[in-house]
This record gives sequence, structure tokens and C-alpha cells, in this order.
Amino acid sequence: GTITAVASGGWGTYEYELTGTATVAYSSNGTFTDLVAGVYTVNVRDAGGCIASDGVTLTIPNPIDATISASTTLLSCFGDDDASITITNTIGGQGSNYTYTLNQVLPTVTSSGPQTATVFNNLGAGTYTITTLAASKSCGNSIEVEITEPEQLTILPNEVQALSCFESNDGIIDVSANGGTEPYNFKWQTANNVPDTNVLTNIPAGDYFLSVTDANNCGQTFFVPLQQPAEIEIERFSQGESCFQSGDGIAAVNVTGG
Repeated sequence: GTITAVASGGWGTYEYELTGTATVAYSSNGTFTDLVAGVYTVNVRDAGGCIASDGVTLTIPNPIDATISASTTLLSCFGDDDASITITNTIGGQGSNYTYTLNQVLPTVTSSGPQTATVFNNLGAGTYTITTLAASKSCGNSIEVEITEPEQLTILPNEVQALSCFESNDGIIDVSANGGTEPYNFKWQTANNVPDTNVLTNIPAGDYFLSVTDANNCGQTFFVPLQQPAEIEIERFSQGESCFQSGDGIAAVNVTGG
């Protein structure tokens, strides 16, 4: 604490003395700093030796306390940054002019504030501390809040089997979803009519686009170009004998595809 004395009247210059819980001898300095709570007396002496006294009591303010609440402690989707932290019911300290600072300590270190507004918006997953200070003093209170997020939604290919023959329609796509929040919804976009499930069997060749959403409508996409072998084609070539029974005729085939 600090006590400052300013004298007037009397004769000439003044000297100041502090007694009580702490003692400071007479000097021309009327400001006494770094004082603990207690009862003090300030004595002022002028050039003529006249002394005036005044009592001062320094008290300890009540501890600062506040209610800290997050709009959610679990985000809907991985990577969301739509959470907020609100401070209410602030008491203690000097009783007014509170300021608030938000520090993120995990997974990265950032800081926002100090500010007089009691809401911090646009927060992602992480561990935060909210420090409350009163009347620009160094005494304050810090409270920790953790905001979590679900695992990232991913799509894993278990099996992708191309067609065994041209237009055999025996292709297979088998996928599974992980992360996010169950249950999952599978939706295929393709030129072929297929059920909206994670396992497709006996399907034709083509491009298959999969959209997966979880219970919180978090989404992920997956693309499968399902292949098939080329159609088997046979090219024939023949040339007759040049003379009767000359034995120089030709018959040949060229096979492609498959």
C-alpha cells in the first residue's frame, strides 16, 4: 500500500514521519510505499518545529472471485472455433473497474486482453486461463477452463475391388468412418443407383463420391474411381494361298483388352 501526505500552513518547509505498523524517520518525502495492512500515523513537522498528526488505516481487500463459464466444453466438430467464455459475478479487490485477460496455454500460447468486456468469443479447443484484475492493481485471480473437441472425422477404405471383366458389375467398395460423433450417415453421389451404405457390392464401374456426416452434421468426403478392364476385342486377318495347294495361306487374330 501507499500513503501520501501533503502539508500546508505552518512555517517554511516540511518533514514527514510515519509511525505505527511500520516506522519511517522524518524526511522531506511525504510518500510512503510498500506498506502492509495496518494502522499508521503520519506526523508532519514544519521549520518552526510545530507537528501535526493524522491517522491512516490500510486494509486488505477481499480476494477477487468470479464465475467463469464456457458456452460449451465440447465443440461440435473438429476444428470449430465458435465457443465463448463469459465472466459473471465478479467480486472482491477494489470492488469496481475490473479487467479480464484470456490466456491460451494449450495447444498454442496466445493472449487476448486486458479488456473490460466480460465475454471472449470465437474460441477453439484448448486450455485457457482467465485472469481478473481490479482497479488496475496487480492483485488478481486466475481460473482455468478447458474446451475440447471430437476427433477429426475420417473415412477409411477397407476394400476397393475393381471389376473382374468388362461390364461384369462385380465391383466392391467397402469404407468405414472414424472420429466425429456417432452415428454416421453415408450418402453416395454417382451415375449409378446404389444404396446409401458404407459397403457397396456388385456395382458397375464409375466415379463414386461419398459424403459422410456425423450426429453433429460434421462432414467429410471421399472419392473412388472404380475401374474395369477394357473390353476384349478380336481382330481377324486372313490371306488365301497364292496357288493351288501352295500352303502359303495366312490366318491370324489379334486380341486386346481384358
